Amino acid sequence: MEFTREDFNAILNEGSTESVEETSTEVGVKELCMDNVVSKDKLRSVQGKTLNKLAEYIQATYGPLGSNTMIVSGNNKQTILSNYSKDGLKVLKHIIFSEPLEMAIQSEIENIARFVERKVGDGTTSSIILSSEIFDGLSEIEKEFKIPPRKLIKLFDRCVKDLQEEIRSRGREITLDDIYKICMISTNGNESISKVIENLYMQFGFDVQIDVGISNDSDSKVKIYDGATIDEGYLDDCYINRMSNATCEIRNARIYYFADPIDTAEMLTFLDKILLDNIFSPLEEGREPVPTVILSTHITRDGSALMRKLSEALHSYDGANQIEMKPPVLIVSDISGVGVGVADDIAYLCDCKPIVKYIDPKTQKADQEKGEAPTIENIAEWCGYAEQVIADADKTKFINPKSMQNADDKKYESRINFLKAQIKKAEANNDDHLTIGRLKKRLRLIEGNMIEYLIGGIAESDRDAVKDLVEDAVKNCASASSTGVGYAANFEGLRASMMAWKQHHDRDKENSDDIIIYRIKSIIAKAYYNAAQILYSTAVDNFDDAEVLIYNSITNDQPYNIATVFDYGTENIDDIPFDGNVLCSISTDIEILEAIDKIVTIMVTANQALVQVPTLNRY
Repeated sequence: MEFTREDFNAILNEGSTESVEETSTEVGVKELCMDNVVSKDKLRSVQGKTLNKLAEYIQATYGPLGSNTMIVSGNNKQTILSNYSKDGLKVLKHIIFSEPLEMAIQSEIENIARFVERKVGDGTTSSIILSSEIFDGLSEIEKEFKIPPRKLIKLFDRCVKDLQEEIRSRGREITLDDIYKICMISTNGNESISKVIENLYMQFGFDVQIDVGISNDSDSKVKIYDGATIDEGYLDDCYINRMSNATCEIRNARIYYFADPIDTAEMLTFLDKILLDNIFSPLEEGREPVPTVILSTHITRDGSALMRKLSEALHSYDGANQIEMKPPVLIVSDISGVGVGVADDIAYLCDCKPIVKYIDPKTQKADQEKGEAPTIENIAEWCGYAEQVIADADKTKFINPKSMQNADDKKYESRINFLKAQIKKAEANNDDHLTIGRLKKRLRLIEGNMIEYLIGGIAESDRDAVKDLVEDAVKNCASASSTGVGYAANFEGLRASMMAWKQHHDRDKENSDDIIIYRIKSIIAKAYYNAAQILYSTAVDNFDDAEVLIYNSITNDQPYNIATVFDYGTENIDDIPFDGNVLCSISTDIEILEAIDKIVTIMVTANQALVQVPTLNRY
């Protein structure tokens, strides 16, 4: 589809860019509030202002030429600690508002932004900058067309899904050269880190699994061992038993896998019996507790009495020395979200016997008699094993699980052959990158070596800053290996939204829904344009030069490298070459759009707010 300068100018002039008119919603105590209810109009104003402030605050970290933010904690000379970061999520986590609604909004956005970071390693700053402008635009549509929020979000979601499919269709298979280029973009041009990661992929292949940690000295190092990692960690910091890196480490672990949710009386009884036999009874009798790891797809909010007791007991270890004396126990819940089949694969690696629900008591009894289902008497033995399990808030590592310790394990070999056959079948059927990527991720988890890239440095702030960059690079490479490669700097989202807008612009609008969809596409395209303008303006003299760079990028179907623009200058923009080095996972903008959809949905569908008490209602 041809995209002309006239198209480009038309989209920039489409619709209104002014914010929704505000009523008397300034924060401050004007009169005594008699209730805790914040009206829709006032809520919309707070939502918009909070999003705009967050976008403004983390914008300083945006792009390769973005700068560090100094993060200071403590309140006196003895306790002040500082860290320097240009990681958008880390900066977002440390922004604190003084009012309840703003605090709640910040917390919601942080949780959603973490989703993007876990998937592709980068995109927090982009998703918030884009969400801020898109929310303002949708608020304007809601007011102008008097459209119900649910309907507006339904139309917005349709537009997002169309854009995601268009972006996904442009993904291509990764090459070794792509790995280096992706790392160079993710690490802001750090050649040494990019070369290390490229060499790991060269040595172990595209299915390698790389975890990033902190070295105990100034030297960075690479460790290689058998194991697997899932993207789900502990949900409660009571399990931390290593204060130095905020992890829970369990050696020679018994691993229990609840394949079905723990939300029935029987499943809760099984959980309680495991905790009783392995932890509480040994402690009461002066024996060593049994190292225990419990994996669950879900645990009901009520949980179990012993689980609550366990949490309280673990929290009571409050001293630095006491913390490392905690009983060796870890509970990782909600693991169904780590990916289709991945939780089963982990259980398979550790040789866990799944603990499942039964609908028919007769079938359950028959399986128990055959030794194929647990009973309350033998549930503590219904487990698998791993040499070590290490968890933090985001992930859990399984080092030397039982089946990987035995090279002749036929069960292990058959699982590998099964997944290879599934991948071959999916490729022969021309299944989408996402489906094939999921299967490859499972195969990587089952058969691959686990690599630890430990970051060294003289000061803690040095190590943390580099670790943030390396984590972004590793996650983006892993995502690109699974789902394909695309262009970076939000280019895929920019291109897809511009083309979607043009396609809709060139045809008749049949009804009011069609007009609203057209406006939504315009809002998304302009948000991406404005984000790109911010990004490129860090390398040029003014926004007009940035506009030329954006237009040239779209018409040439690839983005300029900001580092190249900075080196060339903008005396003659048309002489700046496209070097083809601005690459990332094709999923990056897909996940950014997913985060935007979640943020905007939460905001738009909230029609009023209830603060905790009337005295906090200063809106």
